[in-house]
This record gives sequence, structure tokens and C-alpha cells, in this order.
Amino acid sequence: MPVTAPPVSAPSRASRWRGHRRYWRAQLLGWGVVGTVFFAQDLLAAKERVNHAGTAGFLVYFALCGIGASHMLRCWMQWRGAIVGRWQRLVGPGLTGVFGAGLFLAGAVFALPLAVPVARADLWTDKPAAAFGGMLGFCALLCLGWLLLYLGYQSVQAYQQALVERVRLDAALKDAELRALRGQLNPHFLFNALNVVRRLAATDPSRTRQAITQLASLLRDTLNGGDAPTVKVSAELRQVEAYLDLEKLRFEERLEVVVDCDPAALGRPVPPFSVLTLVENAVKHGIASKIAGGRLGIRIVAEPELTVVRITNPGPLDGAPRQGRVGLPNLRERMRLLYGERATLTIGCEDGATVVSELKIPNEWPLVHPLVVEPGPARIS
Repeated sequence: MPVTAPPVSAPSRASRWRGHRRYWRAQLLGWGVVGTVFFAQDLLAAKERVNHAGTAGFLVYFALCGIGASHMLRCWMQWRGAIVGRWQRLVGPGLTGVFGAGLFLAGAVFALPLAVPVARADLWTDKPAAAFGGMLGFCALLCLGWLLLYLGYQSVQAYQQALVERVRLDAALKDAELRALRGQLNPHFLFNALNVVRRLAATDPSRTRQAITQLASLLRDTLNGGDAPTVKVSAELRQVEAYLDLEKLRFEERLEVVVDCDPAALGRPVPPFSVLTLVENAVKHGIASKIAGGRLGIRIVAEPELTVVRITNPGPLDGAPRQGRVGLPNLRERMRLLYGERATLTIGCEDGATVVSELKIPNEWPLVHPLVVEPGPARIS
């Protein structure tokens, strides 16, 4: 039973340098917001007639230069491999990249008067060094803020990806455990069923052929049951009926079976071999140990949130319940893997004369098999 997940291909070097559409949309939106804020401040601070069209054009140019500077900063950080990790490893490349991106942005702004002479009065003042230094500090702060947002987003994405990988790993391990437990049961029931035929052949060879036919039917259903972690109650009862038909050939009138199943429970899920395991345990330790045999009761009730399976057989239950080496421990482990603590299995004695095995299973189909992890949104890388 495979655990499927969307294939994840390693991005090429060219795609890492180009970036994704989501990345470019975020770039345009972010720097567009910066330009809009500055333009709004210019409108609010204007005390006399100002060339707002020229200011808007300058801010568009500034935003485009900001996109170029931040993209260069991103490429630098990716080249240094300083995207996600301990902050000590990110500080050095980050500060270097911020200074370089700020220098590029400030230089692009101060180079504007070479192409647009009307901007000289605003940019090339009588103290160009001080003006450039102030512009460099301002641009570096913008690039630092951009880098912090970028690294923060990448850290969140890496954390979410780690959670997804953890879920995939846990599901794969659980899937492997369920397969191993399911594979363990087939030889277990084959061995017990062959013992039934062997005992019958020793006492009544004339009915051995009928027993072998029923055994073949039981094993065919068992081996063709698939690897699903749960089956319908109706399918499980068919297995139980085939097994009891085989046991009735051996016990004859010593085995009386009473089945009471709520019709609403027939379509509900149970782990495969769960009811069969309890029935086999009841026959082996209850009916077979009594000279006169006894009555085996199977009652399945559909409660709002639980499916309750109740198996009764003659007692008493001496000391601790017999667990066996395969059946009941196997069932408990599969229930734990599928439902955690929400499913229970108890074995006790009523009135000192009747052993009761009670299985309670949540009324839901577990999502363990197969696990499909939907791909998340593309990373801004």
C-alpha cells in the first residue's frame, strides 16, 4: 500500500536565479507600496505647487531600481547558500549583501540626473558626499527590511516543508508496520486452520474433504483481502462465518453460534481479522476447553461514534486473559496505529461463567492508506 506524495523536482540553477511568478508579484507589490507611501507623503507635505508628475515618475524609477537591488541581494544570498539556517551563518553574507544592494540603489538614484537634468537640483546638492551618504543609509535600511522579510518567509516555508516531510515519514513508517502486522496474520490463521483439519482427519476422515474445501474458501478470502488497513464489518463477518463453518465440522453440536449484528454496522470499518481474532480466541480458550462445548455469541452494535463488537464464550477466565503470541497483541498494535487511544480492546468475565471480549472502534475510515499530501503554494525563492 503505497504512500504517495507529489513529486518534487530540484529547481534548476536558471530558475533559482530568475525566481518564480509569485516572487515577482511580491516584488512589484512591495516596492509599489513603498513608492505609494512616499508619494502620499509628498502630497501631504507640499505647501506650494509641486510637480507631482515628476515626483511620481521619480518614485517609479526608484521602485524599479529597488526591485533590481533586492533581486541582486537575493541572488547573492542564494549564491552564498545563506537562505535558511542559524542566524550566525546569515549575518555575514546578509550585511555584505545589504551594503552592496544599498550601494547599488543609492548609486542608481544619484545617477538619475545624468539622464534627467531637472533632477540635479534635488539630488546633486552643494554637499554631494553627505547627500549620498544619507541616501546610502536610507537605501541600506530598505534593503535590510526586505532581506529580513525574505529570510523570515523562507524560514516559515522551510518549517512547513519539514512538517510535511515529517508527516510523510510517520505515515510511511505506520504503513510499513501495518503491512508487517497484516503479513504476520496470514501464516497465523493458516497454521491454526491446518490444525483444525489435522484434528478432524484423525477423528473423522470421511468429512476431511469438506473441511479442506471450506479451508480453501477461507484462505482464498484471507489472501485476497488486499492490504487495506480497514474493511467493512460485512466482509469481516464473511470471514468469521467461513471460519466457524470449519470449526463446526470439528465440534458439531458442541459449538452453538449466535450472531446479532446491527444492520447499520455492516458498512462501518473494522481492522481486518479483528472480529475473527476474537472469535478464534473464544473458540480456542472457551469452547475447546469445555467437554460440553458452549455458546459463542457475536454481537455488533452501531453507536453514534463507535462500533462495538462483543464476543462471549463460556468461562471462567482464570487469572490474566490469555494473550497468545500473535492474535491479540497483533490486533492491539494495529488498533494503536490506526486510531491511537480512541480504540479499545478489553477482556473480562461476567458472573464468573462468561468471558466477554469487547472491541470498540471509532466510526471513521482512517486516512493512513494511502496518504496523499497535496502540494503547497510555490515558494518565493
